Amino acid sequence: MPLQHPGRVGFSPPISNGGASPTLRSRRMLRHSCTVLMAGCLAFTVGSVRSAFAQSLDASRKQFKSDQYMQCLESTQKAIESRAYGEEWQILMAELLIALGRYDQAAKEIDSTLLNYPVSIRLLKLGHTANQYCGRATFASEMLARIYRLGSAIEIEFWAPPDLVALGEAVLLLGCEPRIVLEQFFNRALKNDPNCREAYLAAASLALDKQDYELAANQYRKALQRFGDDPDMHCGLAKAFYHSDRGAMVKSLDTALHLAPNHVPALLLLAEHQIDCEDYAAASKSLDRAAAVNPRHPETWACRCVLAHLANDPKAVEQTRASALKDWPTNPQVDHLIGRKLSQDYRFAEGAAYQRQALKFDPDYLPAKIQLAQDLLRLGNEQEGWAMANEVHNQDAYNVQAYNLVNLRDHLSSFKTLQGNQFVVRMDEREAALYGDVVVDLLQQARSQLCEKYGLELGHSVIVELFPEQQDFAVRTFGLPGGDGFLGVCFGNVITANSPKAERPFNWQATLWHEFCHVVTLNLTRNKMPRWLSDSFFAALRRVERDFRLRGVAFILRSSSATENGTESDVGPTDSTLRSAAKNELAISVPLLLCEALRRTSFLNPPSPILLCEALRRTSASAVRLL
Repeated sequence: MPLQHPGRVGFSPPISNGGASPTLRSRRMLRHSCTVLMAGCLAFTVGSVRSAFAQSLDASRKQFKSDQYMQCLESTQKAIESRAYGEEWQILMAELLIALGRYDQAAKEIDSTLLNYPVSIRLLKLGHTANQYCGRATFASEMLARIYRLGSAIEIEFWAPPDLVALGEAVLLLGCEPRIVLEQFFNRALKNDPNCREAYLAAASLALDKQDYELAANQYRKALQRFGDDPDMHCGLAKAFYHSDRGAMVKSLDTALHLAPNHVPALLLLAEHQIDCEDYAAASKSLDRAAAVNPRHPETWACRCVLAHLANDPKAVEQTRASALKDWPTNPQVDHLIGRKLSQDYRFAEGAAYQRQALKFDPDYLPAKIQLAQDLLRLGNEQEGWAMANEVHNQDAYNVQAYNLVNLRDHLSSFKTLQGNQFVVRMDEREAALYGDVVVDLLQQARSQLCEKYGLELGHSVIVELFPEQQDFAVRTFGLPGGDGFLGVCFGNVITANSPKAERPFNWQATLWHEFCHVVTLNLTRNKMPRWLSDSFFAALRRVERDFRLRGVAFILRSSSATENGTESDVGPTDSTLRSAAKNELAISVPLLLCEALRRTSFLNPPSPILLCEALRRTSASAVRLL
């Protein structure tokens, strides 16, 4: 009976045609069978080892996604030391070191690994990132150049989907047409592999960069159907909701941080949200959690710089910004983030200065350009602002904010401009013919009364724009459509508002008067009075003034009645008497006004003493004159 190979039943070795003896033939058969058996065992062993390493790689990637960084680092190092097959372990190690802020070590590891994997697009792309964060701009550019040369030399059909995505991200940085990258790289990768996680992330990130938040949200939703437990997807969805739906954003952030409690991008976004809510203590804690993972992350230090600005701590501002730029001294993202957050706090002049600094580092950094355009328009520097928006649109036709602003500028050219005493009013030509003079008279009355009352000398004109289309108002005010529920907004020297045609019936005169009140408070405090405090203060002040008027009427009635009955003579309430009484009562009501202002904005959570002190501290001494 012939010897059978364990893996191939019925295998019978070939018999020689020679006249060898049966014994010799048996020896040859045995020797051949042993060779085949050894080869089969070797193949089985190699396959088993590869399978084991694949399972171990999946486990390590799961550790990385769930923020078990130290466990992931240990298992990855062991696999590399055991000479695990393929580049995947090296890629995971590079991603891990960058996530931990070990940029120098990541760059060195990538440089040595590229000797063995010189055509790895993903390693080259990670090398670009690591070298950027090390401040090695020349080496980072060389990585992109190598990627471009590889992409030009090898047909696109031969790249694996993850490498195709990395190639698309690289050519985007080199200035390739975004639509071409989306269609020829990201979408092609998804077509070749519908489970290509990198392609979903890259396509959604591209939409975020172009400020197309609806498209970004749709991309992340599609990804979550396949990767429901991926914190990167949930964090990305939260970013897509940041400008439109804070409730949905917080829900997505909660999910991301539940899956990965130390997910740095999610913690940074949470800190931004907490800064917007003026919960600075909570924001500081979120930043501390992010720093515990990556103590060198520039965005963490940039957010700390924002907190230092809001705390009016110049020394801390300088120190935190220096820390943010320590590894990458010309990183435009740092000053862009600081300026953007200050502008969200209505400190547009300071925000614009930071955007200019970011553009000194990188003149082609479009996020800083479009933010600067918005800041300039809100400061009333219209000529430079519109020119900057047009420049961004020419450089990137897919930038949604730039596209919206350019279209709005063309629409505004058809508006009629009315000139008043220190006012420039723009409104629809037909509406201007109907009630334009009433608008100008109302604003002049507000200026004469409020500026004199609170001691403000306006040395410049105030721009007022009334929009018959609500979406035009939203684009001018927020840069994007939306903004339902807003009737008017004041930026300091610029007021934007809906005209009566744009919204359901409302008191447009009261709206303009109220917004001019903000012109007074923001100019007196150099845009450092919190918006919510200014809103609530004037609401409380209107209530007190209304009470004063009612009490004045009652005083007149009582005095008249007393005179008619002959109980008192020559008792008539003069203007000076009423003003003096009102002034005394208003002085007594000052603490009540502030508490009422806080109460009106904090009915869900009572204001803490710290919040009250912070509000009073941020309101400069000149704001006290409002009282």
